[in-house]
Amino acid sequence: MMSRRVLGRMPLTEQRLKSMEQQGLIDAVIAKRLGISRQAVSSARKRWNLPKGVRKRDVPPEVSENYKAED
Repeated sequence: MMSRRVLGRMPLTEQRLKSMEQQGLIDAVIAKRLGISRQAVSSARKRWNLPKGVRKRDVPPEVSENYKAED
């Protein structure tokens, strides 16, 4: 049986997603750090009934420093 882990990618778990979100990371950065697509992060949110992630364009300028858009 093949391992779920693919070289260079980390598995996305509900706990890991929640943790990264609490750090202020947006879905695009979460995806980049885990080596997966942004769509995969969005699909995981739907699967686990989590709210939609914040997109960079939705962050008001006055709070944008709280969201890490790029590594």
